[in-house]
Amino acid sequence: MLFEALTGRTPFVGDNYPALAHGHLYLQPPDPRLFNPRLSPQVCQVILIALQKKPEMRYQQANDLALALEQAVHPSSIGMGDISAQPTLRPSGIERAPTTPIYTCPTCHRPNKPDTYFCVRCGSLLNPCPKCRNQNRARDRFCTRCGQSLQYRIQ
Repeated sequence: MLFEALTGRTPFVGDNYPALAHGHLYLQPPDPRLFNPRLSPQVCQVILIALQKKPEMRYQQANDLALALEQAVHPSSIGMGDISAQPTLRPSGIERAPTTPIYTCPTCHRPNKPDTYFCVRCGSLLNPCPKCRNQNRARDRFCTRCGQSLQYRIQ
């Protein structure tokens, strides 16, 4: 999400799920400065560490990412450490509970759970396919009927 927030696009694009999945699994993300030349090399380094393919090479906690980004934006911050250092590894015995994303209704902006098709407040269809008008769950990124890329709204 940081890549998209700072460049205006996702790191990988594709017209269908297999093309998008291929990018996520096998391709290195592009340098964010290709899409936003105003980004500093330090901020780009933080983004690219966060997008590493191997989980152990990424930041293990959101706080680690936040601290690295803070130092990249404000290099004079004292006590932040070196952003080029490897992220802190999480002890192997600690597991975190998964979180559930919340999807916002495009009509009334009410938060909805991922498996819902219709808004719990206003009844609007949450994730219709723009191509075939199929009803998809809020969490679906691609149409379950035709494979068209869908707009999704995570809160």
